[in-house]
Amino acid sequence: METDWHTTADFLKRVRDFHDSHARQPSGLPVDRARQILNQILSKIEAEMNRQGVFICNRFEYRGSSYEGLKVAKNPNDQDLEYDIMFVIEGGKDLEERNFQTDGYARLQPKSGKESRPAFQKTIKGGLISAAETRNKFHGQVIKCNLDQCDVVYNGPAARINVKERGRAFFSIDLAPHYDLTGQGKMYVPKAPKTNLAEDRWFRSWSLEEKKKLDGMDRDNGCRKMVIRIIKVLRKKSSELASLKSNQIKTAVFRVVDSQPSWKQDQLGIRLMDVLKELEENLNANNMAHYYMPQVNLLENFSPSTMQNIASRLKRLRRNKNEMMTLITQ
Repeated sequence: METDWHTTADFLKRVRDFHDSHARQPSGLPVDRARQILNQILSKIEAEMNRQGVFICNRFEYRGSSYEGLKVAKNPNDQDLEYDIMFVIEGGKDLEERNFQTDGYARLQPKSGKESRPAFQKTIKGGLISAAETRNKFHGQVIKCNLDQCDVVYNGPAARINVKERGRAFFSIDLAPHYDLTGQGKMYVPKAPKTNLAEDRWFRSWSLEEKKKLDGMDRDNGCRKMVIRIIKVLRKKSSELASLKSNQIKTAVFRVVDSQPSWKQDQLGIRLMDVLKELEENLNANNMAHYYMPQVNLLENFSPSTMQNIASRLKRLRRNKNEMMTLITQ
């Protein structure tokens, strides 16, 4: 068969070597130092935001690749450190969702008698909490924290904090405001859809659910996270794969994990190809259902030509041994 080479010891060794050379997680003293500075910055932000009295910090939640075991260091001299943090605003349980749509967006409205919270009063429009106003005012409040050795810029719904050490770029923090409507992790983030950057609706975030699924995923010494990290590197090395998003890669792995219970280290090559096949089939179908909100298509913003180009490249990598071997030996 044309895919028999997927199971060979030679291919397994090539994939392992590629992972060890290109898809390692950040580690060492720079990571320890960054975490120390990160904690100091978050402590100052919490104190300053609470002092300002608008966006009171309920808690921080730590999410994203650095906390999921999926972050890839650029090289031994550049760990490419970044941290995604949820700033959970006090008062989420005083909100209720309205008009939840199939795109994952809803409107947030204060419950009766709960409209007086400062965070609500500063961001309310027409009786609803404005996502756009929350993004803008939150960003402004973070700037007012006067963080030393930091620049604050917009990055989608987050305030991106670029941290310097001795005047040089060190790491970044994406601090995004969220409301937890239940106190148990039902998160909404003021993320604007690409089609309407002034959107006032809120997006239902499933980041904590994804993190929980990833936590302990490889307790059996499996290779699931290795596959995700490998594909994240492959998309950087192949221009046709560059448009693939991390959530699409994770979703494909989640699907294959559900259908393939065994992910032993000596199955790394086989499972990598299983996930590439899952991605290819989704792209050919023009649909990748969100793992937690299946009515949401994660490929919605991809053009037909983009999907075709990615699917064609994945097909060649799965079926053409020379093409795959060339990519993983670069």
